[in-house]
Amino acid sequence: ARHYQAAGGRLDEGGRRSAVGAQLRAAQAARAAAAYAEALGYAGAGLALAAADDVSVRALRLEQAEALASTGAFAAADQAFAALTEEAPTAAERARVTARRQRVLAALGRHREVLSLTRREASGLGLELPGDDDPAAIEAAIVRDRAFLDAWRRAGGELPDEGEPDAATRALVRLLGLASSSAFTLAPRLHRALVLATVRCAIERGVDASCAVAFGQLGHLLGEDDGDHREGHRFARLGVALAERAGDLVWTSKASVMLGGYCTYWAEPVASCAAPLERGLRGAIDTGDALWAGFAGSFLTWAREVAGEPLDDVRREAEEQLALSRRARLDILTWDTLLVVRLVAALQGRTPSLSSLDGDGFDEAASVRQMAALERRTPHSTYLVFKAQALVYAGEFASALAVARQAAELAWSFAGWTHSAKRCFYHLVALAWSAPAPRPAADLDELAGLARQLAAWASSCPANFEHMALLAAAEQARLTGDPCASGRYEEAADAARRQGLVHDEGLICEAAARHLLALGHHRAAAALLRDADACFVAWGATGKLRQLRQQHAGHLADAAPASSLAPSSSHSSGSPLGAVLDLASLARATEAISSERSLDRLLHRLLQILVENAGGQLGTLVLRHGRELHVVAALAADGAALTFEPEPLGQSARLPRSLAQLALRTHQDLFIHDALDHRAAATDPYVRRHHVRAVLCLHLRQQGQETGLVVIEHRLSPGAFPRDRQDALRLLATQAAVAVENARLYARLDEHRRLLEQQVSERTAELRDRNEHLAATLRQLVEGQNRLADDLAEATDYVRARLPAPLRHPRLTIDWRFLPCAELGGDGLGYQWIDDDHLALYVVDVCGHGVASALLSVQILDVLRSDRLPGVDVTDPSAVVRALNRAFPHEAHRHLHFTLWYGVYRPSTRALRYL
Repeated sequence: ARHYQAAGGRLDEGGRRSAVGAQLRAAQAARAAAAYAEALGYAGAGLALAAADDVSVRALRLEQAEALASTGAFAAADQAFAALTEEAPTAAERARVTARRQRVLAALGRHREVLSLTRREASGLGLELPGDDDPAAIEAAIVRDRAFLDAWRRAGGELPDEGEPDAATRALVRLLGLASSSAFTLAPRLHRALVLATVRCAIERGVDASCAVAFGQLGHLLGEDDGDHREGHRFARLGVALAERAGDLVWTSKASVMLGGYCTYWAEPVASCAAPLERGLRGAIDTGDALWAGFAGSFLTWAREVAGEPLDDVRREAEEQLALSRRARLDILTWDTLLVVRLVAALQGRTPSLSSLDGDGFDEAASVRQMAALERRTPHSTYLVFKAQALVYAGEFASALAVARQAAELAWSFAGWTHSAKRCFYHLVALAWSAPAPRPAADLDELAGLARQLAAWASSCPANFEHMALLAAAEQARLTGDPCASGRYEEAADAARRQGLVHDEGLICEAAARHLLALGHHRAAAALLRDADACFVAWGATGKLRQLRQQHAGHLADAAPASSLAPSSSHSSGSPLGAVLDLASLARATEAISSERSLDRLLHRLLQILVENAGGQLGTLVLRHGRELHVVAALAADGAALTFEPEPLGQSARLPRSLAQLALRTHQDLFIHDALDHRAAATDPYVRRHHVRAVLCLHLRQQGQETGLVVIEHRLSPGAFPRDRQDALRLLATQAAVAVENARLYARLDEHRRLLEQQVSERTAELRDRNEHLAATLRQLVEGQNRLADDLAEATDYVRARLPAPLRHPRLTIDWRFLPCAELGGDGLGYQWIDDDHLALYVVDVCGHGVASALLSVQILDVLRSDRLPGVDVTDPSAVVRALNRAFPHEAHRHLHFTLWYGVYRPSTRALRYL
């Protein structure tokens, strides 16, 4: 294509047509490879070379419009698509181009134009759609198509399998699918009507990959309208399967975004959203669909925040997505991700206050005015949800309630998103704590409505919503004076903890602590506040952590500084190490641990030293084996070892399992003053059965990785482990981790040594037997190799003899160089004069190596040299190649194929034609 561009005006008519075709193919290839600027250049060059009546002109203009859209020049792309629509030769083609224009208009935020165009083009294809200003017609369409869909589902829900739909149906389905996305943000009922019309059209007229998004949207509606989220999830997965079956990456990526963004969260654990969204993001990027890449990235960022992933990770991903949206000029999506960045900044204390989103160039008040003025409502409603969340974490519950109620009025604009659950959850917390009890009946009714919604979601997906529903029950009990409120709070915190939702667990623990403080139960409240503190540490919410510790300084006086969020951060007592455990005894203990090589003896010695120096009565050791944790040893203070087979931690009854799991989950060492008064352990069967009081949980870490845990307990005295021993015991635990790993390595080395010695003995005998056989075989191979070398030398001489002599001509010179390889091959070349002004040149390469390849190459060269192609114009490369294809079919030559370069050069014109 570039060569043709350079030739420019020197091309004849045939060359010009070839040049136009080359530019079109190059533009298509460049766009397929996501080289959109290059595609735009090729399309422009092709149009510059083309005549007005060239058949390639329309295809070049389409490529140019697509490249403009992919490079973010949406306004220019819209004009290009609009012109192409008006010139479309058929209604189906007109609808197909309009569908492409819809994507551009949506990226520009002109959703009402999308809907208007859709009605016009659908009418031309035989489908009348209601307008967004005709509620009666919209409701009638919904009732009609929903009745059809319900009847189809009752009949088994079989999709047609008679083949792909016709071009008009495909164009109609694309139109409806894209229009429904625009209707979602403007007219929720019209959105439903369009989705149902799309699915009905697919069922009645034929299904292909373009229907995939419609089935995902149907899954979303089934969840929203019927509350049948599992059935909705099934339909969304069906949409992905339809696109996959067709091998269509464009629609597979879109259907994956629908699955992960709208349906998975309501049926499976929130972590399951990531896989389809990441797949959708990769597919959209690969196909150059910046709009859907933006959707996928926004959904993925929201899902990670809702899952309680570390805020630093959420911030990094949100900033990457924000940069992508800005590069692609997707203003409609920039807000959605920017708000995540600002929420994380607030939670991490990088804004003027915990409830403020200001900072880093973001003016919250001015931004709210801009969002409220947009035609698309989702940026403003997203802001309201995130603002309510920030206000709840800041403890400004009355303000949070006002904002949450505003968000509830716009709930239709984010239906199906994770925002729906966030709004409901934070709305409930804000309402519950916005004023003291007793509360008016209207507030209790509003709270009951929120609780019913959370309970309905919990019945569909307990993993994501059980803790929310339990918190709702706790708040209802608290506000009505029911004494079971404390138990409900504990159940809610446990449910959040089981799913690893540390942010929600922290919020629940804080709410439970406020409840207990109001009742005067300060010790139990302090335990809950410590749990909340650990959760916010694990989450990375520095700002929230600082506020919690300021508000409850008396209960969290011994907490680490809020600026130190490393999970393994230690609490310094400020006492000299030798206050209890002097340096000499520490050195002796370290030497004793480090010098032991036997793993069994080391475990016994390790527990003995740690129990003695901690002042405990019983020590239990938990070690990691692969990805699992096992209880491997236990030792009493008198040195008596408790013998048992290693058992999984999750099934063990040999230690206070709740505290061990808490330490592992928060990555912090635990010094429990009184387990019987600790919220996480008070109901632990082991603690109750053995009347355990003081508990110490020390992490074993090797090169930053957790390798195990030591649990030391005292069954008589609360506070048996003074805090001035913490640093020394942590140092011992660090040395112990190294020693355990060394002992494991020695054990593995001993086992390897034993196995190697056994294998060496066995192999020595075997090798002796095989040595003589190999020697004999080697002699035969050498003899054969010598014969092959002689044959190859003869073949080399033969090939060299068949090569033409270098050519010297007044107008050209031809030369070559022959480099024989180690194997006989099927390469060859030749040239000869056809007449005084035509020189044929050719290079042949038969696949593979060996005699067969070489013989086929010789046959082809002989035909070319002897002009044994009767009736063929040897000055026409295309004719020569066709003739050789007929003369040498691969079926007749042991399925060998060959590649050929054949050219004809005319010295008089200096023109070279080749194929």
